[in-house]
Amino acid sequence: MENNLMIRTTCKLSTLTPCHVGSGNILLRNQEFVTDGNKLGIINPRKIYGIFGENGIDAWCRAVENQEDIYATLCKIKPNIQLRTICSRIMSLYGGSDQVTELREQFRNGGAASIPGSSIKGAIVTAVLASNPDDRRLALDNIRPSNNRIVDRFFASPEKYNPQSSSLRFLRVKDANFENDSTTVRHCLNLNIRSSKDNLVDDKARQYVECIYADAPATCEIDLINRQSDYFRDMASIVRKIPEALTSIEALFRCLTAHTRSLLEEELDFWQDYDADELNDYLPQIEELITECDACKDGSSAVLRVGYGSGWNFMTGAWSRRRTELQDPDQWANILAQARKDRMGRYREYPFIKTRRVFYDGRKEPILPLGFMKLEVTS
Repeated sequence: MENNLMIRTTCKLSTLTPCHVGSGNILLRNQEFVTDGNKLGIINPRKIYGIFGENGIDAWCRAVENQEDIYATLCKIKPNIQLRTICSRIMSLYGGSDQVTELREQFRNGGAASIPGSSIKGAIVTAVLASNPDDRRLALDNIRPSNNRIVDRFFASPEKYNPQSSSLRFLRVKDANFENDSTTVRHCLNLNIRSSKDNLVDDKARQYVECIYADAPATCEIDLINRQSDYFRDMASIVRKIPEALTSIEALFRCLTAHTRSLLEEELDFWQDYDADELNDYLPQIEELITECDACKDGSSAVLRVGYGSGWNFMTGAWSRRRTELQDPDQWANILAQARKDRMGRYREYPFIKTRRVFYDGRKEPILPLGFMKLEVTS
């Protein structure tokens, strides 16, 4: 037997499309961020104070209260002012619009843009559940189940939950940290079906989203249980049977890629009944992601989806659609109806409960889905 409890795999993580995992902060235009052409800057209050001075605090407060363009106001005081003069960081802005008033800030770790290990682990858990649709432990208690209860039942003891019996103890994923300048700001809209509109791009929910740009690299470390270790031998009697996908990095990566590919194929199938110009831009991007999945066959790489803007089929709980008891369209429709926030039934004719957020640049660039990334084993 061995004493090394976990086997660590170091991976290169690359974003295939812009990816956003939020910090929880929503910044307001002209108060917390400003734009100048194709640049967006996060306001640094200390730098602004240095320009206004103590006697200008009242003017500054009035500008904020009146939602005035603080950048334009400062330019009147100091004509040669630039973004770097008043901002803590500046990013490239794609698809700018004067109508956008909010910015979703990217999660950061020590100043660097980061994808938390917990977010990646959540995507892994979803893929493992979706890969075992007929397992009796995933039987739904009711049409609006508690996802956590089902997860506990699958990975841990089927009786009273005991964290020591959970096989998820033996899956550890560390944060993936990117370079300091690896974020851009994207203009995001909804890809939505509306009974009164022919076009799919819904501009009612315009928003700037700080994203890790496509092709940005980072390092991600994944630890899996070493089944040859002394510790695992001693714990085997109380640990729930470990799913096949968590027994090796090769098995895990095949599971992730198969799950992502199936979702992408469902996305293509879903839109076959719709005829909209936007799909001419959007669907080729989905097909390219399927091609990326097809290149990950040997278990040394994987494609997965993480983060904000998931849409209807990519949400965390969507694995439940694969259950045998939910193949009846009426039963699935009942789940959608209860999962919707709207209780008046105004949106019952729509086949999904969440709109997909996409990067949209007024046709200057293709419509891009958010959050697809690739993992490749390096050591």
